[in-house]
Formats: sequence, C-alpha cells, structure tokens
Amino acid sequence: AIDRAIGMGFDVEVDLWVNGVGQLGLGHDALRYKLDLDWLQVRQSKLWVHCKNPEAIELSDALALNYFFHQNDKYTLTSQGFVWVYPGEKPVRKSVVLDVAQFARLDITSLEAVWGVCSDWPLELREKFGRRR
Repeated sequence: AIDRAIGMGFDVEVDLWVNGVGQLGLGHDALRYKLDLDWLQVRQSKLWVHCKNPEAIELSDALALNYFFHQNDKYTLTSQGFVWVYPGEKPVRKSVVLDVAQFARLDITSLEAVWGVCSDWPLELREKFGRRR
C-alpha cells in the first residue's frame, strides 16, 4: 500500500519502531511489519516518519529522514520544519493537517497555511481540491 501510494505521487506517513536489538519495523501501536534499512533509504524522500520510540528518533536523525514525534501535542515540528497539526487545531504556516473534516471546513484564507493533508482518502482529496504542490 505504501509503494502504491508513492507510485501515485503521494507522500506517506509511516509509524516507525526500532527495538532494542536494532530491528526496524512499522506499526501504529507496536512493531508489526519488519523492514530493513534499505527500505527506508530508498523511499526516504516520500516518507513522513512518525517515530514511535527514542530509538526510532535516533535512527531517523542519523539517516536525515523527515521525522517527528508527538503524543497529543497540538502542534509538532518535523525535522524539516513542517508543522504537524493535531485534529481540530488551526493550521499555521507550512501545516500538515491530520483530519479530513477539519481540512474541508477551512475557509479559503486559511488554506494558504496548509501545505498538505494526512488522509486515508488521498485520491478523493486530490479530486476535490486538486494538486496544489
């Protein structure tokens, strides 16, 4: 699914874990899908890496990935200076909005702050709003 989305021109947010023995993997609540370092490096220009533990932060920083860590923060800065905006919060400059409903409610003057939308429905959003970047 990740490669399919990248092939359609989308960036992809992934949840990265690194366990105590250096095993890498993806999964929301735990390391569920094992992967190797090459997988990350080949796709790094299209990934938004949500680090799920300190080891994932250290690896992402060493590889110069576009990464971030957050819990319930209203705003989180990524390593490349984008603002990951928690659902329901007002977008600011270079925002990535996490909630499709929030994006649809924004007035036209607010859209200038939105750089992207993190969504499970990217094709529908592209059709509705077009490709801005």
